[in-house]
Amino acid sequence: MFPLARRDDLDLLLLSKGIAIRKLMDERDSLLAITCSLLHALMIPHNIACNGQAGESEKERVMASPIYTSWARFSCPRCKQVSESNVVVPEPLWSADKNEDSRVEDTCSVQCSVCDAEFDGTAISTISWCQIDLNDHPETQVEASPAVEGPDIDALLEDFTVPDDPASIFMDSYHETMDLLADYGKGGSSVFNRMIFVQQFGALEAYLSDTLRNAVEGRKGALQSLLANDADLAKERFGLREISENPNLVETRVKEYLRSIMYHNLPKVGALYRIVFGFDIVHLLDADKDDLFKAIIHRHHCVHRNGFDQAGVKLEFFTKEYVTKIADTMRKLVEKIEQKRSDPM
Repeated sequence: MFPLARRDDLDLLLLSKGIAIRKLMDERDSLLAITCSLLHALMIPHNIACNGQAGESEKERVMASPIYTSWARFSCPRCKQVSESNVVVPEPLWSADKNEDSRVEDTCSVQCSVCDAEFDGTAISTISWCQIDLNDHPETQVEASPAVEGPDIDALLEDFTVPDDPASIFMDSYHETMDLLADYGKGGSSVFNRMIFVQQFGALEAYLSDTLRNAVEGRKGALQSLLANDADLAKERFGLREISENPNLVETRVKEYLRSIMYHNLPKVGALYRIVFGFDIVHLLDADKDDLFKAIIHRHHCVHRNGFDQAGVKLEFFTKEYVTKIADTMRKLVEKIEQKRSDPM
């Protein structure tokens, strides 16, 4: 009999081929069904009881208080995997005349979405950006979106449908932002120029993510190749209860994994493209590689330091010419990727 908690041979690749299911089917059925029924019987009443403890006045108080969150991504210091989740952060001072005057700082709790480890942190919110630091791990860089009030971002991502033509969406963004830059762009220290610069990275990352996800979700061979050759997915192990509760476990876990990737991490994305498509996007950059890799560092300064470097020096090279040059480099990369994907294998 296989212990229910055993995890050493139930990996994603075997599950995707049905091998693990066939191997264990005869031994798991009766005991697993009984155990899962008991687990559900124990867990569901517990959740109901916990949710029903607060009085109506407390519920109304909590619901009346707006909660602001930031979408945070970081490499977990404990499990070394990429975590992606909401973090509750302070509300910026919306009445401030200047962005720097809207700054509000408070403590926060950051939980790894992979291993559930919790870290004490410090969050700084302004109208245009948010910074999150892990108190005991200052070396860990946390990518954080500006604070927002609204629906659960996790739920929005679950319902997100990958567009059929990511390349056309990227090109629309490219042309629109370049038109805006031409009409309203200013000097190298302009916040508007930096916004256009960061938006182009957002468009590129969305294109790289959506193109990869379309291939993996649409071609069984691409999914199998990813499971067989990606080192992170190869480490995944699952118990019988998880398998029985989610018949789409493989596809679900792969989707979560692809959503967790930081798509401006071009070496990582290049490795994934090499597995799925047979070519490395980094190699397609040719002579533009160094320029784009430096621009990724500048993007980090814009997103997390409001255009200042680590020494506190304001970066003033975001001229219309520089922003256009980097945007054109991204456009050429997308065009090369589309050409490679259309070439016969």
